[in-house]
Amino acid sequence: AYNLGELSEKYDDIESAIKHYSNALTYDKTFSKALFNRARCFTKLKQFDKAIDDYESLNNFNLEKDLVKTLIGNVYCEIGNYDTALKYQNEAIGTNPNRADNYYYRGLSKFKANKIEGALFDFEYSLKLNPDQEKVLFQIASIKRQKKDYQGAFETFNKLVLLNPTNGHNLYNRGLINFSLKKFEESLNDLVEAHRVGVVQATQDIVTLF
Repeated sequence: AYNLGELSEKYDDIESAIKHYSNALTYDKTFSKALFNRARCFTKLKQFDKAIDDYESLNNFNLEKDLVKTLIGNVYCEIGNYDTALKYQNEAIGTNPNRADNYYYRGLSKFKANKIEGALFDFEYSLKLNPDQEKVLFQIASIKRQKKDYQGAFETFNKLVLLNPTNGHNLYNRGLINFSLKKFEESLNDLVEAHRVGVVQATQDIVTLF
């Protein structure tokens, strides 16, 4: 049943995946991986109360407590209950201050709660614990662009391009920052390359900006 759940989830048949994971749990209520995956599926279907119940149940198993707290916090963040999300995520960091993802997810909650400086601190600390995380670099670059720190945003997007030169969205974003810095030739080169690898918005911006 568990393998069928994974297969269903792989093909985005989330309701079937939940049924299979539930069947697996009827045979073995201590099957923490099935519970973990079912909670993730409930979150995808926005059945947040059920997701939280499953994640809370994981506290009864021998799992890393900070991970469970972070996951519960993430669900509350999706609901828009940022205070509760941050409560769980603060507890996660208190339990394990050395997991980079704990800071990343707390940073997302702070960002959505419009606590921009706090979010930037968490993203940068996450990067300190685990350098070269593309998802974290993207958040840092986005905040710097929002703050009109275009040079800082350029440096961060440039790191992303160096880390993953085939990602057209990184090229596209660097191109927009180059435009803000009035580096028009570099901007056009980035947007053309982003267009070449299939970023549709880049095509529109080439026409609009140039």
